[in-house]
Amino acid sequence: MAVSYPNIDNFSGDIVELLKLPNSSYPFYWALILIGIWAVVTFSLYFREKELSTKGKLLSAMAVSSLAIIVLGTLGTLMGILTLEVFLPLLIGALVIIAIWMFS
Repeated sequence: MAVSYPNIDNFSGDIVELLKLPNSSYPFYWALILIGIWAVVTFSLYFREKELSTKGKLLSAMAVSSLAIIVLGTLGTLMGILTLEVFLPLLIGALVIIAIWMFS
């Protein structure tokens, strides 16, 4: 039985179809990109806060970055780039970080 994977040969010209191509071979491609964005934003906020004051708060930087990841992940899910199975662990992880920050 032959399996047909989407490739660039049958590209219809829609940008969303082009962005879905990495997910066909590795489903967690965009999740890893979002985790990388989260790490960059977290450490950028933390070190900027540490530069401005003597003490930086890593947990607050992680929570603010988690809010950004929730928004980006929701947009990716609505566009069809992320599947729900990939977005849910990102959402739960971000909400746990935000909850820890709120109640600490």
